Amino acid sequence: MVGHLGFVKVTKTRKLKHAMKPKLLLGLALGLSGGWFGCSTSESPHLTPVTSLPDVLKQIEQRVPELGAIGMTTGIPSSGQVWHGEEYASGGFFLRQNPRYHPAGEFPRETKPVLFGDIYVTITRYASSGDAQKDLKMGLFRNQGPQPKESYKGATLYRWLDATGKTANVVCQSGLYIVEINPNSEGAKPLTMKMLDVVLAELDSSSAKSN
Repeated sequence: MVGHLGFVKVTKTRKLKHAMKPKLLLGLALGLSGGWFGCSTSESPHLTPVTSLPDVLKQIEQRVPELGAIGMTTGIPSSGQVWHGEEYASGGFFLRQNPRYHPAGEFPRETKPVLFGDIYVTITRYASSGDAQKDLKMGLFRNQGPQPKESYKGATLYRWLDATGKTANVVCQSGLYIVEINPNSEGAKPLTMKMLDVVLAELDSSSAKSN
C-alpha cells in the first residue's frame, strides 16, 4: 500500500468535498494543513509569502494541459486539519483525456454526475520556515515513520512509491510552505512531479517578486 497523507476538508466546493477522500488519516485530518508544535522561529528576511496561493494553483491548469480543475478551497486551517499553518489552498484536478464521473445521486443533493478527482494538491503557508519544518517532521513520524528524504530544487522532498516503483504521493517543504500532492488514479501518477515543479516554480517566482 502506498502511504497517504489526507487532504483538507473542502468547505466551499461540494464536488471537491466529496471527491477528496482520505486514504490514510493523519491525526484527525483530511488535509494538508496541520501541526502539533506551538513554538516558532524568527523568519529570515529574504523569505516573503507569495501574494496568492490560489493563483499558484491556477497555474497548474495552465501549465499542465493534461489536467482540468474541479474546484478549489482556501482558508485558515482548522483544528481538525493535519497541518496548522497560517493559510492553505487546496485544489482537485481530473484527467482531460479520460474524465470519470461519480453517478448522480451518489452524494446528497447531487442530481448530476460529479467529476472524479484524479489528483489533488494542497499548499499550506506557515509563519516561518522553522514552523513548517517542525510540522513536517512530526507529520511524517505520525504517519508511517520518516520516508527517505531528498533534496529537490532547493526544497526537502519525501515521496511514496507504489508497488511498481512509480512516484505516487509527495510531501515537500520549501521555505514557508508545505506542498502535498496525492494522485487517485494510475493515469495521474506520472503527473505528480510535473505538478510539483509548477508549484515550486510559482512559489519561488512569487516570493522573488514580493521582495
